[in-house]
Amino acid sequence: MAWSAITAVLVDCMKGEGHGCEAWAPIRQRAMTPVCFGLVDDTDLILNNDATGVTSADLIVEAQLELSTWEGVISATSGALAAEKRY
Repeated sequence: MAWSAITAVLVDCMKGEGHGCEAWAPIRQRAMTPVCFGLVDDTDLILNNDATGVTSADLIVEAQLELSTWEGVISATSGALAAEKRY
């Protein structure tokens, strides 16, 4: 329960910083912005950019910014990224 409560705040922080992916939920018929998929101590961040002219280098910069933001909000809760899971 504690992990869920803390993670909900972290995901809201990430969403507030503009991270995530805008998508349409066909079953609920509404827009949604998923930021990550998480299960206990594993979290996969979502990155999407469908703008024209975006290069791989641009995506790498965006991914690093997203990861740095995630690491920052994690460290604000006295947590840290696990070195063995940073690939």
